[in-house]
Amino acid sequence: MATGSEQSDEPLVQVEIQAYRLDPALAADFESRLDQFAKTQQEAKRNPPVKDSAFMVRAANQWESEGLAERIASPVMVVPASSSSSFEMTREVTYPTRYETATVPKDLVGKAKGGGIRGDQIPKPLVANEFTGLIPPFPKTFETRDLGMTMKVRPSIGTGGKLLVGLEVERSALMGFANHGVPISMEQPGALRKNAAPIELLKNEILKPVFLRNTKEFTVTPSGKCFYLIQQDAPDAESPKDLVEGFAEEFSTANLPALLVIVSAEIIDLDLKSLATSSPEPAPEETQTWKLSSAARLSFGLKNENSGAEAVARMIERLSELGVTVREVVMEPDWTFKVTASPGMIGRIAELIPVYDSNPQIYVTSKFIETNFPIEDHTKTVMTDVEVQTFVRALNQQKGVDLLSAPSMMVRPFQHGKIEVVREFIFPVAYDPPQTVVSEKSESGGSFPVTPAAPKAFKTRNTGVELGIEARLLEDRSIDLAIHPQVTEFLDFVDFGQPIVTLDSGPLGKLRLITLSENAIQMPVFERREMSTRVRIPDGMSVLIGGLVKKEIQTVEDKVPLLGDLPIIGKAARSEETVVTYRYLYLLVSAKSMDGAAVTKAD
Repeated sequence: MATGSEQSDEPLVQVEIQAYRLDPALAADFESRLDQFAKTQQEAKRNPPVKDSAFMVRAANQWESEGLAERIASPVMVVPASSSSSFEMTREVTYPTRYETATVPKDLVGKAKGGGIRGDQIPKPLVANEFTGLIPPFPKTFETRDLGMTMKVRPSIGTGGKLLVGLEVERSALMGFANHGVPISMEQPGALRKNAAPIELLKNEILKPVFLRNTKEFTVTPSGKCFYLIQQDAPDAESPKDLVEGFAEEFSTANLPALLVIVSAEIIDLDLKSLATSSPEPAPEETQTWKLSSAARLSFGLKNENSGAEAVARMIERLSELGVTVREVVMEPDWTFKVTASPGMIGRIAELIPVYDSNPQIYVTSKFIETNFPIEDHTKTVMTDVEVQTFVRALNQQKGVDLLSAPSMMVRPFQHGKIEVVREFIFPVAYDPPQTVVSEKSESGGSFPVTPAAPKAFKTRNTGVELGIEARLLEDRSIDLAIHPQVTEFLDFVDFGQPIVTLDSGPLGKLRLITLSENAIQMPVFERREMSTRVRIPDGMSVLIGGLVKKEIQTVEDKVPLLGDLPIIGKAARSEETVVTYRYLYLLVSAKSMDGAAVTKAD
């Protein structure tokens, strides 16, 4: 049995967001800089500019050309009012959570100092090993965390029909790694002790990540104040100041920078059949009986082995997903269902049964489009076939546009489908610790009595483009689509290993360290950009979403032939330039219902 209030249809809202990372100087003086830009616009056009989303984007683009702003996201979403959609741009960072203690040779246990964890009231004694080397702390367990930006968008219709867009922006970042370990050191022997500083045997790095996090919620009015400025969020006073310098710098930041979020939105009129059946006065309930055919049961995802209770629960779930609220469902013999609900809901079920009795399937096609520019604001996002062809032809005439792939698939209602254009990336997720071995010295006098940490478990990760689709067919043959595009890229490895060393006597008996193994323990960093949205479109039409931004940095070398290859003087004949480019990924999804072959096999 299920209860609930009947809900009316909500209009579709096209939401376009531009997010810019701002220079601290610009953020601190934002209002005056904005007024200054408005004055230059007024002087050029001789009319006071309207500070709408187009004006704000022009201002941000001007600041970007001056190096004061950087566009980091440009999502385009289609969302039913009072529903929500999300956009994520994150990095998956893996880091150690537990270490095994460092070990030293037996003969150094009484001579070396340090080790352990900073802040320990009672220092723990050093642990001895069975060979002549020093084995650093071993990261035994790891954890993965998503860091970056998540936007949740929820449009709504306010008083007087005013369109409002609520946003929740959650940002997180890695500030760096703090070393909680105490270095292991030892005094130089004999006469050298007076003039020489103690030698550091092991850094004994026990690294713990330091994170930054900030969440802001706000509402903008696209017809009024269409932007919001999130000021820079610096770390608090309790943040550790002993971060390991130079470690994982490419994935770290000192603070969460200021962020300018510009929103434009409008209601899309698709002339869809209204499903609203509510009235001021509660309507009396009715009871109606339907017998489901094999095709209808297949379409609703009901299996022959389902018991009566399971079939009833599944039927209520399916009707709820289609927006149909019922008070009671009773299953009778021969797959006959007796449904009690309001007349409006009974009418909707009466229209749905023939649709699903035709054993429908939904043919979904997708086009992944990558450009080096954001698609113009207010571009139509729900299109007919003719409009799609015109749109694609217009894009193909511009430079920097690539059609990455155009896969398609057939799905049944309520079935989850997935399109993948990926490569499999295999990486280690766990390591065996360094092992001491018994070995005799070679003829040259060298020996390697220890093996470094070695990978013992691996994981496979898809990198590339993935698209998750779930489709439902409504009684007017319109299609409800849940769309989840995701782009994953491998960035680099972070090495949490520390060298395995041994102690040796150099000239005049001075102690020195010899590296036996780099002892690499590498964990990958992935970047993931994804979006989740749900949209209802007429049968056979297409919807455009996306705007997932990728930043590419390339070093371009320019040199004079022959002269540029010469040593020393060749430096004057060559130069290097760093080129930064941005790529925007959009997704064009089309959906069309098709009646399947009749199911005639007896159960």
